[in-house]
Amino acid sequence: MKYPNVLTILLLAWALLSCGNSLSELQLAAARGQSDYINALIEQGADINKPNRHGTTPLILAADNGHLEVVKLFIAHKANVNAKDNDKMTALMAAASDGHSNIVKALMEANANPNITNKFGSTALTNAVFFGHDEATKVLLSTGTKTDREIGNKTLLIAAGLGNTPIVKTLLDAGFNIDARGKQGRTPIMVAIAFEHPETVQFLIDNKADLTVKDDDGATLMELAESENNSAIIRALKKASAT
Repeated sequence: MKYPNVLTILLLAWALLSCGNSLSELQLAAARGQSDYINALIEQGADINKPNRHGTTPLILAADNGHLEVVKLFIAHKANVNAKDNDKMTALMAAASDGHSNIVKALMEANANPNITNKFGSTALTNAVFFGHDEATKVLLSTGTKTDREIGNKTLLIAAGLGNTPIVKTLLDAGFNIDARGKQGRTPIMVAIAFEHPETVQFLIDNKADLTVKDDDGATLMELAESENNSAIIRALKKASAT
């Protein structure tokens, strides 16, 4: 007979302890998207803002799992749209991270705050950009709520570093600074060069990024491209007469 090793036993025990009784009936129904059952529980007096041991509220669970109808139900019952879990994540951040743009829209219309930061310093917009969700990014920027300029410029640097040209375009269309400075004094085009994204570099050239900039170490765009030995980027910079 083959017995499980000690590590397997420990992992199984951890999983059981982590899952056991951590969710109330309402929280479990929210995660599953069971709107009829949620209605019944609310009528019985269930606390719609009660968090689980991770600080996660039913609204956050519904948003994270993409259940629009349930999210709207909680909003209608005056759930706290800006409640935070133990990592200071909100329902809006959860929806943005997973690209649930329809839920992002519903939460923004319910006055969810897009400028709240979690314990990692990220916002809903940062998360949408980092995980590559262009539509959620557009929704966050088009609802009339003012997005912090510093946050917006930071996300532009992130998008450039990831080589996500569509999101770079979305952020520039929203008015963020094409020459915003980040770590080491690098601008979006410098970041795109450093991470070797020729399409994004060309897009930024076409949109009049400053080609004469230097980072905090005095490196020019061409010097950065040559250090990465990326021939496509070097050609693009030479064609644009970048130094």
